[in-house]
Amino acid sequence: MREEKNKAESVPARSEARRPRRSRSREAFKQRQKELADSRAQERRVHENRIQETGGAGENRTGDGHPQNDGQGTLDTQGKGPFDKILSWKAAALILILAGIVLVGVYVYKAQGYRNTYFPHTVINGTDVSGKTAEEVKELIASGVNGYGLVLKMREEKQETVTGEKIGLHTVFDGSLEEIIRQQSPFRWPRYLLKGPSYDIKTMIAYDDDALAQTLNGLSCFDSGKAVLPSDAYLSDYVSGQGYSIVPETEGTTLDMDKVRAQVEQAISSLAPELDLDALGCYKAPSIRSDNTSLAAARDARNRYVNMTVTYTFGSKTEVLDGDEIHEWLVSDGEQVSIDPDRAAAYVKSLASRHNTAYKRRSFATSYGQNVEVSGFYGWRINQSEETKELLGIL
Repeated sequence: MREEKNKAESVPARSEARRPRRSRSREAFKQRQKELADSRAQERRVHENRIQETGGAGENRTGDGHPQNDGQGTLDTQGKGPFDKILSWKAAALILILAGIVLVGVYVYKAQGYRNTYFPHTVINGTDVSGKTAEEVKELIASGVNGYGLVLKMREEKQETVTGEKIGLHTVFDGSLEEIIRQQSPFRWPRYLLKGPSYDIKTMIAYDDDALAQTLNGLSCFDSGKAVLPSDAYLSDYVSGQGYSIVPETEGTTLDMDKVRAQVEQAISSLAPELDLDALGCYKAPSIRSDNTSLAAARDARNRYVNMTVTYTFGSKTEVLDGDEIHEWLVSDGEQVSIDPDRAAAYVKSLASRHNTAYKRRSFATSYGQNVEVSGFYGWRINQSEETKELLGIL
C-alpha cells in the first residue's frame, strides 16, 4: 500500500512539473502571432502612406494584401510584386526571342532570293541592277540598244547625235551576267545594303569601230572650216595713259578627236543618253591663260617703266619724258624687261641738240643798236654720257 501511494503521489508531481513549459510555449506562440499582426499592420500603414504621398496612385488591395477588383471584372495590378516582375521579364524575353526568330527568317528568306538575283546596289556598266535576274538585265540592255542615240552637247549650245543604227550597235552576252550571280555568296547580302559591287562588262554591247570613226568624222563639229582654233592670252600693245594689259585667251570650238572618241566609246558601253564635251575637257585648250604668272610679271615690269615721268628744265622751257617715249625703249630677254641704253643715249642727244648753246652762233644786240652774231664756248652744254647714265639710273 505504501508503494502504491508513493506512485500515486509521484504522478501529480510530474504533471505539475510540465505545466510551466506548456505555458511558456503558449506565450511564445501568442507573442509571435502578435508580432506578425503588428508587422502586417505596419506594412499596411506604410502602403497607405505611399498611396497618400503619390496622390492615391498605386494598387488597391484588400485587407489581406491581394489586388482589389475594380468592379468591372479586372484587377488593379499597379505596384507589381516579385511574381509579377518575373512574369514581365519572361514576357520581354519572349518578345525578344520572337523578334530574333523573325529577323533570322527574313535574313534567310532574302538570302534565298539572292541565289538568282543581284545583290543590293549592284551596278553593271553604269546601270543599277539591284534585285534583278540575269535575264531581266539582258532584257533591260536589249531595250536600251533598240533606238539608242547618244547626244553630244557642245559649246555655243550646239549638239549632234550618234545613233546606234549608224554604228551597228547590238548586244552580245557571253555568260558574264550569270557568272556574277554564281560567284555571289547569298548570305552576305547585308554587307551590300549601303554600297554594292560595280562591274564593267565590255562584251555585252558591240558596234562597228570603222562605222563609229566614219560617223564621228562626218559630224559638223569636226569640220575644220567651221571650227575656231584656241588662242593664247598675250600682252596688249602700249596704250597712252594706260600702259600694258593682258588680253584674255579665246577657247575656240576645235575638238580633240582622240578625247571625243574615248568618251563616246565609254558612253556607248553604258548606253548613256548624252555627253557634255565641254565639261569632259574634249576641246583643244589655249596653252597660256590670262592667269599665267609669267605673263603677269612681264606686264607689271613694263608698266613700272612706262608709268614713270622725268621732267627736264632748261631756263623757262621744260622737256617731259613719259611712257609715250619710254615704251619704245623697252627690250625683253625672256622674262626680264630692261631699257635699251642706245635709245636712252639717242634721247639725251636729242635734248642736247635742242638745248645746248655753247659753240653755237647767237645774235647779240650791241650798245650802238646793231645786232651781231658771235660764237664760242660760252653757254650751256649737256654732258651726254653722264646724263645718259643718270637717266638710266632713274629709270
